[in-house]
Amino acid sequence: MLININGVKQFLQDGGWVDPDRIAIWGFFYSSGIALEAAAFDKRVKAVIAQGLMPDWCLNPPDEATIVASAVADRTSQLRGNPPQYIPLLNDKGEHLMHFKYLAEMTPEQKHHLPAWVHGAKKNAPSFNDHMTIQSFYRHAKWKPMNLFAAVNPTPVMILTPEDDEIVPPEFQRRIFDSLQSPQKRYEIVKGRGHMNFLKDVNFDELLGGQLAFLKEVMKF
Repeated sequence: MLININGVKQFLQDGGWVDPDRIAIWGFFYSSGIALEAAAFDKRVKAVIAQGLMPDWCLNPPDEATIVASAVADRTSQLRGNPPQYIPLLNDKGEHLMHFKYLAEMTPEQKHHLPAWVHGAKKNAPSFNDHMTIQSFYRHAKWKPMNLFAAVNPTPVMILTPEDDEIVPPEFQRRIFDSLQSPQKRYEIVKGRGHMNFLKDVNFDELLGGQLAFLKEVMKF
């Protein structure tokens, strides 16, 4: 995704469609960490907004060693011409498999409210494959961008945190924000919202108002 973001910026610049001094990127949940990572690497980004910050998406520690070992064996197998190995996203009871740390640490009540994305995809797209390659899990395990966040400086940054985020603790998101050294930065708590219901019946004018004000300030338009 980071490579894709860089490609999009180049495409927009080459096409002359945007002011190259006013390119901002915006990330939502998983992509929020990728947005900060992209801003750290590429100073063509003049502002970044991370909404519902997810600084990593690491594997559940009890499962990590097995998954990584299987990924290494799978890579060797593929080099020998064999098809990739897949992991199902649901167990035999139709429940989400909790291979990721954030999911595994959720309470039973929180897990009950997980969005039924896989179930909905299977219902609406009969050809949907409810499996993920083990290499995808392996790449998740290796993705730890937090050590790059300091390099976002001096790019202006805004972080919005759901007040009741049940996936990434709000206090952890706040500590990450406080660690950023960008001279122009803004932090906003989105009241009454969690990770799972962040956009449910949301007033977009209200949600985006602060973000637009931030961009107007740092982009000077």
